[in-house]
Amino acid sequence: MTFRAMYRGTCGSCGDPIVPGDECAYEEGSVVHEDCVGAPRVRVTVKRAEMCTSCWLERPCPCDDDRSAA
Repeated sequence: MTFRAMYRGTCGSCGDPIVPGDECAYEEGSVVHEDCVGAPRVRVTVKRAEMCTSCWLERPCPCDDDRSAA
């Protein structure tokens, strides 16, 4: 059974965006595009940026400049 997406999201199969109005379905607990039902899943790996523990911005940050000037 398919439905029209009401919100933005990410396809649990291909990793592409889901936008409101796309035909979608539930598969293995994830929302997927209608065309992705039964397709092999693509594993999406996100590399997290190193965070500065002083200002909580991604490195390089202004704190790095302050440290090198000292």
